[in-house]
Amino acid sequence: MPFSNTAALNIFFSYASEDETVADALATTLRQVFLHEIEITKMSEFPSGLNWRKIIDDSIERTDILIAIATGRLKPSHSFTGVEIGSFSFSLRSKPTMERWPSLNRRMIPFAVLARIPGTLDEFQGVDIDPTHLRDVRFDPTDLTSNLENLSNRHARNSPDNMIFRLLGDIEDVIHACGIGTVGRTVSLEGRIEQLRAHSVNLCTRLFELMLNREKSVVIPKSKLVITVKGDEAISIEDATLRIEGPCNEAFGLEEGLSGPITWAQFTSKAQGEDIRFAWHEAFTALMGAAKKSNFIENNMILSFDRQKSFRIFTSRIANFYSNATEFEVYIVEILQGKDYGDPKTTLLLKAMEIGLQYRFMFLEKDQSEFSPIVFRAVTKQKMKKKVLDLLNGLNLLLQKSQQYGLNESKNIILIMKDASSELDTLFQIWDREQTALYSAATTILNIKDVSESDKATFIRTLESFCEHTNAMNKSYTSSVLGLLQDKIKGDEASLRREMAVGEMPVRLHA
Repeated sequence: MPFSNTAALNIFFSYASEDETVADALATTLRQVFLHEIEITKMSEFPSGLNWRKIIDDSIERTDILIAIATGRLKPSHSFTGVEIGSFSFSLRSKPTMERWPSLNRRMIPFAVLARIPGTLDEFQGVDIDPTHLRDVRFDPTDLTSNLENLSNRHARNSPDNMIFRLLGDIEDVIHACGIGTVGRTVSLEGRIEQLRAHSVNLCTRLFELMLNREKSVVIPKSKLVITVKGDEAISIEDATLRIEGPCNEAFGLEEGLSGPITWAQFTSKAQGEDIRFAWHEAFTALMGAAKKSNFIENNMILSFDRQKSFRIFTSRIANFYSNATEFEVYIVEILQGKDYGDPKTTLLLKAMEIGLQYRFMFLEKDQSEFSPIVFRAVTKQKMKKKVLDLLNGLNLLLQKSQQYGLNESKNIILIMKDASSELDTLFQIWDREQTALYSAATTILNIKDVSESDKATFIRTLESFCEHTNAMNKSYTSSVLGLLQDKIKGDEASLRREMAVGEMPVRLHA
């Protein structure tokens, strides 16, 4: 509540919203100890519907003692909002002494509840303080029992409850200096000390319970993006701002600990190739468009910035603001390779067969292949860019999978293509030439605003050359894998028959 006009000492609490329970516990204790001698103001007790900022400014002008509360593994300056402390510091310049007791200085008491972690406490939110004024309750975050057993260790000046006892003593000294109330005068000094110590132990116990039930730290093991799009018009990822939470280096090549929102251009700056940037653009645009219509897509896949890994992206949360801005929370999860079973050689050949046949299904089966020249001729100009991007995404994911399987390793290439090993250099040159030409033609299509019939025809000619020159390679590769599998299976069967025959031979007895 705002201060009334009583003769009590005015105490203002400054704390972050996450520290409200700590502030409540401290306020309860102070009110029990100093029943009529103090009046406490804190935001959680302000009546609703009032101008809080004006109340805060007016209250701070009348504050005699400001208690700044902080928790966590800190420097405390990062643990609470500093508006009140900055206002109090400014107020001290013009009114350094208490209004009703001009002989006494107004003061700030920093009250920190911290884990036992060494650190220098230099300032609170930019306000210099005397370290001797700090009342810090230190605790072991791993052992509540030990914390409680160590309470009231009067031989340790800085034990947790002793620091609270000193805080209560500080306030009582000020009350006595003000000459208000009868606090502490109706009992002996020894009795009052025991009362303050009992309250110190009770408050310390409560603080330990509160702190040990709070988050010590938060780790986000998966990559997460928070994408904010302003306005209620069509979603445009280029105009969005992105905030990164969790590790994103493997997926997007961005540095760990990158703070603050970034633009789409900054986000895609590490992508190795226009095709990767286009794929990211389409994937995120499709994901957000579908999510906004409540059609959640869970099978959007993208390649990492360096083409080494593949990831799945999905929307976990959408927030719509009154400003018409929309915020999407998107998780990026790596697609992991399944466990291998059986003989390593047959496993490798199975993977090689998968890649060889999938390539054939994509490009080489004429009107049955999704990305064959014949099928592209039936694609309209308006759908050409989408089809070309699908081709690039499909081929990129296939090549990435081939690399993940180890099929690009020299020993495995020689194992599969040993009959054509003398032609490998020529085959590599043909593949590099045709792939480069196809990617260049695809990028040209994607960069054109409106695709013409001429643009479409040029791309199809490049695709025809790509399919024509790689068709023979695919046949040779797939046939070689089939032959090796057949030889392996026949060899295993022959070996098994020999073992069975040996097991059935009669045992010869020697005289």
